[in-house]
Amino acid sequence: MKTMMPMIPRGYRMRFLVAWVCVFSACRAGDLGPETSQDGPDDVPDGQGDGAAQCVPATCAEQGASCGTIDDGCGATLACGTCTAPETCGGGRVANECGCPGAVVEGDVSVTDAASLDALVCTVEITGSLHFHQTCGIDEVVLPRLERIGGALYFHQTGVQQIDLPALTSVGQYLYFHQNAALADVGLPSLESVGQYLYLYGNCALSVLDLESLVSVGDYFYVDLVAALPSLSAPALTSVGGYFYVSRCCALADLDFPQLTTVGGSYVYVATNPSLPQAEADALGTQLLDADYGGSLYLSGNGSGSCSLCEAPACDGP
Repeated sequence: MKTMMPMIPRGYRMRFLVAWVCVFSACRAGDLGPETSQDGPDDVPDGQGDGAAQCVPATCAEQGASCGTIDDGCGATLACGTCTAPETCGGGRVANECGCPGAVVEGDVSVTDAASLDALVCTVEITGSLHFHQTCGIDEVVLPRLERIGGALYFHQTGVQQIDLPALTSVGQYLYFHQNAALADVGLPSLESVGQYLYLYGNCALSVLDLESLVSVGDYFYVDLVAALPSLSAPALTSVGGYFYVSRCCALADLDFPQLTTVGGSYVYVATNPSLPQAEADALGTQLLDADYGGSLYLSGNGSGSCSLCEAPACDGP
């Protein structure tokens, strides 16, 4: 017995054939997997696909910025810190660095307390003199930007223990340190010239004196009763306009003035320094005579004897 296929009316045959072709075509396309675009999936953000360059933000340190804000290079802003008054960000004319404008102070300045010292932090020049007279409330004098003093640098019977003026190159008049009982360290590494005299007397605790760049002193060079100083050195000093005097420095064991050839005063006095080898004093005398010095030499009493008593009054002031 044969099974008869149902008869499909003629009008439906063409419709069946078209449907069959469409289904077959869809299956053939499906063998290749889901439909994809040659450009890749639409939902992958720009710059995040395989092989795309990643933006690496800069840091404040890499950009040399210590204050203010900078662009990190990836569209964000970095905060690089703040400054301590009186400095401001960019105040020294360098962007994103703490600094302050170089101020010039006209006339004489007297420092009486910490506030008046702090007011000089940005100063590069004082046209007059800088005075510390019986100033007792300050232990350290640090003025990192001060380059020039037109008048004198004056410390008289203060309580200051340390002086640090690393940028100071010239003092127009005199350098005066008198009976500062606690003064132990004077740093003037850039000082090249003193217009008049250099005077140190009765600074009993002074053990460090940095004059490594000093070239000329217009008038006399005087160091007396500086009991704790082990070495007196000015390796670049070539000329002293007046006399040269070093005496009663108990701990002084080294005298170093290798370039000194001109002393304009009538005498050179290096005497009564019990720790200084007499040969060093004699060598300085010979050095000056070889340079045609015509004044008198007083070079005795070194290398023996007792120390002279060094006394400085206690600071009696504000």
